[in-house]
Amino acid sequence: MDAVSRAILEIAFAKEHPPIALNLVHPRPVAWNDVIIPIGEAVARQRNLATDTLRVVPFQEWFSLIETRAKSASEGDLKNIVSSFPCYHAGARN
Repeated sequence: MDAVSRAILEIAFAKEHPPIALNLVHPRPVAWNDVIIPIGEAVARQRNLATDTLRVVPFQEWFSLIETRAKSASEGDLKNIVSSFPCYHAGARN
């Protein structure tokens, strides 16, 4: 988290305008499920849902949904695209 925070601050206070998109890469990547499952469990607890009511959407499927939606997105859609495609859908976990 510290590295991401530093990167955000460096970009925010840079004299030059940053590119429209930046890709921060973790130096020690972890598996999608290792990140998403605990997030889903926290969301389920917060919303008083059984943890098995949320099915993890595989990363490629999630990313594909974002790409498909972006192709026909309005400006308003683009501002909200990440929140429009959560990594979870209601239903049993695979």
